[in-house]
Amino acid sequence: MAAVVAAYFIARPSTQAITSKITPQKHVSDTPSIKPTTPRGPVVDANLQSQLQNWAQNHSGNYGIAVQEVGGKQRMASYQADRSFVTASTYKLFVVYGILHDIEQGNHSLGSTTSLGLTVSQCIDAMLIRSNNDCGYPMGKLMGWNNLIALLKQQGFTNTDLYNYDVSGNPTSADKTSTAQDEADFMKQLVEGKLLTKDHTDLMLSRMKQQIYRERIPAGVPAGVEVADKPGWLTGIQCDTAVVYGTKSTYVISIMSTNTTPTQLASLSTLVYDYLNN
Repeated sequence: MAAVVAAYFIARPSTQAITSKITPQKHVSDTPSIKPTTPRGPVVDANLQSQLQNWAQNHSGNYGIAVQEVGGKQRMASYQADRSFVTASTYKLFVVYGILHDIEQGNHSLGSTTSLGLTVSQCIDAMLIRSNNDCGYPMGKLMGWNNLIALLKQQGFTNTDLYNYDVSGNPTSADKTSTAQDEADFMKQLVEGKLLTKDHTDLMLSRMKQQIYRERIPAGVPAGVEVADKPGWLTGIQCDTAVVYGTKSTYVISIMSTNTTPTQLASLSTLVYDYLNN
C-alpha cells in the first residue's frame, strides 16, 4: 500500500506540506474466492475399475460387480455390471420394497396377513434376517406380482425380472434374474432415502444389518464395520448386495456370480473395502 501512495505523489508533486492523514484502503483481493466443490455425480474410478477386472479375471467363476460410494467422492466402478444373473434370495429386497411402497400408498399394513398366515411384518423379518423362502411368493401375491414388476420398471430397475410363476402361482422352470447394476442402484437409492419413507427405509436397513448369513461381503470387512446386506445362494450361484458403513467411505456393493464360493466374494469385498477406506 505504501508503494502505491508513493507512486501517486511522484506523479502529482506538491509544494504544500501533507497534513491530512491517509486512511488505509480496505484490501480487496484481485482473485475471487473459490469455494470447494464436490462432484456433481458418480465418477468412475479407473484404478478401482481395473482392479475389479483383474481380480475377476484371475479368479474362477463368472462375475457381475457394481460398486458405488454414497456421498464423499462418489467413486464408482464395475465389471460386467449389466450382465444378467439368477438373483437367488437377493430378489427378496425388491419384494420387501414393493410391499412397503404399497403400504405407503394406503394399501395393506405391516399387520396385514399373507396367505401363509404370517403378517407382513413377520415375513419381512423372516426374509431379510433369515432369508426365509416361504414368504416370498405370498408377499409378492399380496401386492400383485404385475404391480411389483411395473413399480420396479418405473423406478429404473429395468433389467430385473422376478415373475417366474404360471397362472396357478406355481414356479416355472425360469428363474428370477437381475444385474449387479440394478441391485447396486437399488441399494444406493434405498440408503439415500429415495425409495421409501424414513421409517420404512430404517426398517429395511435394520433388518439387513441383523441378517445371520455373514460369509460373503460382511466377512471381507474389518471387525466392527457395520454392513447391511442381503445374500443369496443356490447350487452354483453366489450373490450378495450390501451397503458397507466404512470408517472413511460408505458404499454399496453388489456381487452376482456363478461357479464361485462365499470365500471368493469375501475376498473381493476386502479388496473394495481396502481401496475405498485407505
